[in-house]
Amino acid sequence: MKGFLRLALLLGLMSCSNAGELADGVIEIQVIAPSPAIVDFGDTTQYVAVPLNADGDSVGAPVVWVTPDDSTIIIVNPATGLVTGVKPNSQGRVQAVLGSLTTAFFTLTILARPDTLILPADSVQTVSADANTSLPLLPVLESDNPAGPTAGHRVTFTIVQPTFTDTAGVQSVALGVSPANNLTQTVTTVADGTPAIGVIVSRISGRVTPDSVLVEVTAFQSSGNPVPGSGQRFLVLFE
Repeated sequence: MKGFLRLALLLGLMSCSNAGELADGVIEIQVIAPSPAIVDFGDTTQYVAVPLNADGDSVGAPVVWVTPDDSTIIIVNPATGLVTGVKPNSQGRVQAVLGSLTTAFFTLTILARPDTLILPADSVQTVSADANTSLPLLPVLESDNPAGPTAGHRVTFTIVQPTFTDTAGVQSVALGVSPANNLTQTVTTVADGTPAIGVIVSRISGRVTPDSVLVEVTAFQSSGNPVPGSGQRFLVLFE
């Protein structure tokens, strides 16, 4: 079930209409919603409703999930809250109903699913002896539907060679972020499908710089699955 393992327990008592006690003793509905509330086009995520009685105990009463936005999301199973995004780059709302009780609407964002990760033509770079950093490493995430770049997805850059040690002469540096001895940087793509912050490879002053650095790139769909094409590498050569 795509997306379910990514649920964070975002618990809160939702305001209810006509909040009288129902026949089963239910007085309110507690909801566990996906966090973040994002799903890729064609993928499925899970909402959970827990009916509660006056003592705060869960009650096995039948809750039904509904939506006013069936052009953007489909409730696959109204009894369990299983929802699929069917229109990329849109939003849809869902709501739990039990008799006269209703929760507030929960908004789900549907993104264009990244179907491939593409490295640019300059995936091999040379840093001259009088320069300190590479150019930004900018892969692109592309979607098949709609065809083109896709935003809002994680991209991770990892130095895989040389093995990072206290004496290594390079570090992965995100522009605008204070340099730190990190093997990995994770950023999110923007509208053109590239990372919001360009990741560079930088010399460390006072340390021996290696001849070359391999940076592996992995991107993730909203479900947490790696994007096809992940595992490709940039090669940075230092003169």
